[in-house]
Amino acid sequence: MVPVVRVSGHSVTTIRGGLSKGMELHPIQRAFLEEYAMQCGFCTHGFMMVTHDYLTNIDPVADEDVMKLSIKNICRCTGYANIIKAIKRAAKYMGGSSV
Repeated sequence: MVPVVRVSGHSVTTIRGGLSKGMELHPIQRAFLEEYAMQCGFCTHGFMMVTHDYLTNIDPVADEDVMKLSIKNICRCTGYANIIKAIKRAAKYMGGSSV
């Protein structure tokens, strides 16, 4: 999370404006949907954005990296198992490695 004043003059990518194009789902959104990686939905946006940053800047995805990534965003509804599966599936969809 970043205060708004720190992003002044910078571009900001969001789930709605940056990942999806029209009605087509981004591979990360599709992976989260297919792996049932959404519970109440409160944390889902954060997980998707952290995943997007991770998969576009770091490759390949390794198990320990996925665990470190997933704990950056807190979810009270799940044990992170489906979220980790979704991150791995998204990596595969985006041309990275799949663990």
